[in-house]
Amino acid sequence: MTVGTGFCGAFTTYSAFALELSLLGKGGFVGLAVAYALVSVVAGVLVAWLGVLVARRAGPLRGGTA
Repeated sequence: MTVGTGFCGAFTTYSAFALELSLLGKGGFVGLAVAYALVSVVAGVLVAWLGVLVARRAGPLRGGTA
């Protein structure tokens, strides 16, 4: 059930992102659309990487293996 929720959440988030980029581009704001896309993707990757680092520092869960 969690996998389905995560998939649907990711799908709708991506759909909204793609729609925003499309509307910006069609509205004549191509530069802004490109900047928005680049900043969003780069920031997302950096925050995901930071999350991995924080999780590694926190150590394994009780009873878990790392």
